[in-house]
Amino acid sequence: MCVARACTAIPCGRITTEGRREFYFYGETKDGFRKAVGQALTGFDGYKFDVGEQEDSQWEQYLNVLYPSTEDLQRIANMDLLDVLVEKGDVLTAAREVQHWMYFGSEPSRALFRDAAVAAGFRFVSESSSKGELPFGIVVARTQSIEQNSIDRTVIELLKLSRRFDGDYDGWETPIVTQ
Repeated sequence: MCVARACTAIPCGRITTEGRREFYFYGETKDGFRKAVGQALTGFDGYKFDVGEQEDSQWEQYLNVLYPSTEDLQRIANMDLLDVLVEKGDVLTAAREVQHWMYFGSEPSRALFRDAAVAAGFRFVSESSSKGELPFGIVVARTQSIEQNSIDRTVIELLKLSRRFDGDYDGWETPIVTQ
C-alpha cells in the first residue's frame, strides 16, 4: 500500500461500523501522509474520506482500541483450531468430550475453580503440579458439539471463571469425529 511506503508506516488495523471504515497506520513520519492517502483513494469516486493524524508514540489507540480483547483472541484461537479439525474431516456438530486446561497460582484457587466448574456442569478430569508462576493445573471436560458459537461460549465461560480465581485458561482439546 502506498501509504505504508510513503511514511515508512505499518498498517495496524481497521474499524468498520455504520458504513464507515477507518484505517490505522503507525509511521516514522507524517510527511507525505495526506498526499499518499489521496493517491491510495483515487479510483474510489463517490466515496467521502477524511484524513487525520496524531502523535501516539505509546501506541495507546492500538493497545486500547484496535488490539483484540482476551476473549476475542480466544475466539480467534478457537477458529484456527476448528479450521484444522475441519481439514481433517471433523463434523463440528457431533457431540463429543472436550477437555479444557487451566492453571492457578495456588491450590486453594484451583480448588475453588474446580468446585465452581463442576457446579457449572463440567466434569473434573485431573489435576497436576509443576514449577512456575501458575503451577497448579486442572483439566475439566464437557460433552458438547464444537461449532464456533458453542465452543466460544464454553471457552469464554471457563476463561472468565478461571480469571475469577486468579487463574489462566490454557486451551482445549477434543478427538476428531468424522461421522
